[in-house]
Amino acid sequence: MYKVLIVDDEMIVRIGLKSMIDWNAYEFEIIGESGNGEDAFNKFLTLKPDLVITDIKMPKKDGLWLTRKIKETNKDTQVIVLTCYDEFDYAREALKFQASDYILKAELEEDDLVATLKRIKEKLDREGKKEESHIQVDIKKEELALGRFLSIEKSEEDVIKDFSNLNIPIEGWNYCCFQLDFSISLHEGAYSQEQIKSMILACHELMINKLEEEKWIYLIKPFGNSITCFLAKEKIHERDIKLLFEFIKKSVEQYFNIAVTGVCTDIYSKALVLRAEIDWFYKAIDYLFYCNPGEMITSKVYHPKGKNVRTAFSQEYKKDWIHSIEESDLEKIDEILLKLINELKTNNIPSMDGKLYISHMLGDIIERFEFCLAQDEGEKIYEYPKYSLNTNHMSSLLQIMRDFSKEILERLEVSGTEKLSLFNTKSERLYR
Repeated sequence: MYKVLIVDDEMIVRIGLKSMIDWNAYEFEIIGESGNGEDAFNKFLTLKPDLVITDIKMPKKDGLWLTRKIKETNKDTQVIVLTCYDEFDYAREALKFQASDYILKAELEEDDLVATLKRIKEKLDREGKKEESHIQVDIKKEELALGRFLSIEKSEEDVIKDFSNLNIPIEGWNYCCFQLDFSISLHEGAYSQEQIKSMILACHELMINKLEEEKWIYLIKPFGNSITCFLAKEKIHERDIKLLFEFIKKSVEQYFNIAVTGVCTDIYSKALVLRAEIDWFYKAIDYLFYCNPGEMITSKVYHPKGKNVRTAFSQEYKKDWIHSIEESDLEKIDEILLKLINELKTNNIPSMDGKLYISHMLGDIIERFEFCLAQDEGEKIYEYPKYSLNTNHMSSLLQIMRDFSKEILERLEVSGTEKLSLFNTKSERLYR
């Protein structure tokens, strides 16, 4: 898949280009966009697109300046210039700077864009196919090595062999494992699966560029909505990891308007000792479910407590929640829900245990108020326990509990609160 950066100061033009065709169908993916030449060049340096489609007249630096800078930096990057009828002189100037082609904005049709992309793809294929194939094989080896390092079922001999093949010293340097998680922003309620996949790949590329720039030795692989890394250097300081995380946090916020959370293990002088302690890493990754945007956790702030829901919680939460619903007290409901979520986080309850606990509680509350739900067909309210299990961050879980409470209140208002008294006996049973 070839990476594309779109540059135009008119948002509507950028949106039109992105939505005009199915880019993936032609083996292109849009990894970024920009509204001026200066910002676009910074993104070009970071994201390293294969193709840049740029307007000519823009604020700050124009498309001619951008084309020249791109070609000075990497002559293999393809540039297509967007132009109007009265800008032909500029378009000709851009071609002198080795722009690959130009497109007339006013006459741009789907077929024209597709034909241009096919020509660009053929050129990229001819120039990069052999090298790309070689790179892909190396990436595959590194991803397999990372998988074996993180899997306790694989033998130490396999790991030592992988490190030897990749020329990574097994001890004597500094080593740590690092995970970036984007679940807090990238979920199906906000983006399509294709959009999530594209942004994760772009973040993955961003991370690799930074690691290469700072000469880290690394193994890296995207997993779902996260990116997992094994990092090595002759000397790693804690501030190195903090700066790396801060760079990623600011970059993804600037480029994609998304948030990230992170986990980093302690720093070890033997890779196999790090691997022996990897259980903490997995528990900390699960704990990201409760973390705030931009938060990175280390062993200094996260200590698994081994508590479970049964020992950490009483039935009082459910009782208070039901009473607050009966009293239509939204402020009190929100106070209870926030306290409940905070208790799950404070007690380090594994995310799935916490979601199961909430799911069962929602089921009990549905049973309590079922008299006001049976009047309609296909009640959405019955789906909330399932929704709670599918959440990937505590903010989503909290929102589901809030929506659920409001919906119950609306149904109670419609059905008449006098019916509550008929179910007091049932309520007492549920509270116990």
